[in-house]
Amino acid sequence: MKKYLSIVLLTFTLLLTLSLSAQAQTGQENIYEIASCPFDVPEGGVEGKNLICGYATVPEQHAWPDGPTLRLPVVIFPSTAANPAPDPLVLNAGGPGESNIDSFVEAMAGEIGQPILAQRDVVIIEIRGTRYAEPNLLCPETADFQLAALHKNLSDAEATKLQLEAIQACHDRLVNDEVNLAAYNSLESANDIALVTAALGYGQFNLYGNSAGTLLAQHVMRDYSDRLRSVIIGSVLPLAMPDVSFMPATASETLYKLLARCQEDRNCAAAFPNLEKELWQTFDQLNTNPVTITLQNPTSREPYDFLLTGDRLAQWLFAIMYDTHLPGQLPFMLHRIIEGDYSLIENVPGFFLPDSSFSLGFQYSIFCSEDAAYNPEDIAAVGPYPSFQYAAAAMWFGPKILPLACQIWDVPTLDNYVDEPVRTTVPTLLLSGEFDHVTPPPFADRVAENLENAYAYTFPGVAHSPIDAGECPHTILLDFLNNPTTAPHADCIDEMSLRFVTESIAARLTAPEPPWIHLLLLLTSVLLMVVALVVWGIAALRQRGQQPSSPGVQNTRWAAGIAIGLNLVFLTIFFASNPLEIIYGFPPLLWAVQWLPLISILPTIAALYYVGRAWVEDYWSLAEKIFYTLVVAALVVFIWELWWWYLLL
Repeated sequence: MKKYLSIVLLTFTLLLTLSLSAQAQTGQENIYEIASCPFDVPEGGVEGKNLICGYATVPEQHAWPDGPTLRLPVVIFPSTAANPAPDPLVLNAGGPGESNIDSFVEAMAGEIGQPILAQRDVVIIEIRGTRYAEPNLLCPETADFQLAALHKNLSDAEATKLQLEAIQACHDRLVNDEVNLAAYNSLESANDIALVTAALGYGQFNLYGNSAGTLLAQHVMRDYSDRLRSVIIGSVLPLAMPDVSFMPATASETLYKLLARCQEDRNCAAAFPNLEKELWQTFDQLNTNPVTITLQNPTSREPYDFLLTGDRLAQWLFAIMYDTHLPGQLPFMLHRIIEGDYSLIENVPGFFLPDSSFSLGFQYSIFCSEDAAYNPEDIAAVGPYPSFQYAAAAMWFGPKILPLACQIWDVPTLDNYVDEPVRTTVPTLLLSGEFDHVTPPPFADRVAENLENAYAYTFPGVAHSPIDAGECPHTILLDFLNNPTTAPHADCIDEMSLRFVTESIAARLTAPEPPWIHLLLLLTSVLLMVVALVVWGIAALRQRGQQPSSPGVQNTRWAAGIAIGLNLVFLTIFFASNPLEIIYGFPPLLWAVQWLPLISILPTIAALYYVGRAWVEDYWSLAEKIFYTLVVAALVVFIWELWWWYLLL
């Protein structure tokens, strides 16, 4: 009897264990369900085929799995390989507060994603609290404050008071909606990533994080190193430095280094010999006599009156220094502003216009939980340009406001846990930009010191987010993903350098909106010149042995032909010399051939004279008059367009 009872008990225990195991497995699988994409699918993406959307339901706090839950959108890009690698690449953006979906979906659906998808799947998990997550921590109340302040010259005290009132309103609304702000931190998000990737059927995975997203990546590295095949982090922020109090000083040092490099460069120094002095004079002048300009919303094109002060110019400068490709263009851009051209600010408003997709509340939850406990009054200007640092610190997301916002947000800190450097054997690729003003290369070096298998690279002439610097970082990333156990091939870095824009043509080439009408006029004029040569060639063959054209027609043809020849020789040499080079300074050969279109003005005037006489004296046929009028018009338009593009001496 005891024997049978033991068998029954053993069987019951086995069945119970299997049942619980199945329930646990089913519960994990059931956290994810396929659903319609909560965003507009970009060009190149086909929902349900090369792009699969869904939602993952995760615990609000992983320590209490049976408590309230959150819904996180998940986008999967299946690999195009016949036999893809089993470990996907999981992508995380920065901010903190940027949407992973907004940051990566379009790129992965386009050409940038193709080489990655040729190896493995790509998984994009919308981080809790960001735009498409349910709930999100967006704060439209602060957007209202930003717009209301655009045309006002508020004192620091007034601006701080109004902003804190907006933050308080956002906080109160979220709390009234029963949002647990304490649940929005990097530890919970790291648990989300581990849980969701497992529910999707992935064992190990590769992790990418950029800027503030490197904080989350480091938490995953520490807590789930066994799940990680490799890690790529760019614009690295060490765990012990999330309070942003360092930002004004690092930005000031970076700006100083960049302006100094301009003076060391022959072309840049010749073009902008007094740039630094003139820039600070402009700051002072605008603080004394602000000017009102019109900002254009890049999306809606809605105009806003904006009072531009010197401090706001400094804040705009800080904002655009995030642009990966900015360093080589910055002296030229500053020169235009010094000259009174504010079109750059009007069309690229930086952080002055609110970003409706950015989750400011999530930013507060992250930075405040990772310990932003410092006194804003203790922030002192260290190093060059103290007035620039003062203005940067006073920005709506800057270090002056953050501790005060954290008092309102009132979330618990992660204690000393976040100050411990990550130590792991997981292969890690660290990417930095030489002129990154918020996460400079020494930050990556600090993190790499504690990693056994770290490969750190700095890209010359590049600012923030070095992965966006072009083919070189993409090649290194792909090589590392293919084999993270060895250093990737990075010879392409030696071919990169800082090159300064010095020519005015850059103002046309870098315009926010392409000058289509000028491109059309230029191409039309060139086409008419080529057509004229072809017509004359055909006419010459047909008129062999016949009576030549009237002297007026012959004179016009010779004059216009000489002008066309000079212009086409100029264009041939121009394009053979790589025309994009001229934005960095005209090569000597292009300086020489620029005389050709100027010389062509003389025969163009002669042709114009003959055509004018033909219309007045009426001794040509109508077809001849129309044809030569179009040819001469093309010559005039061509010269005018060269002047518009700053291509005449």
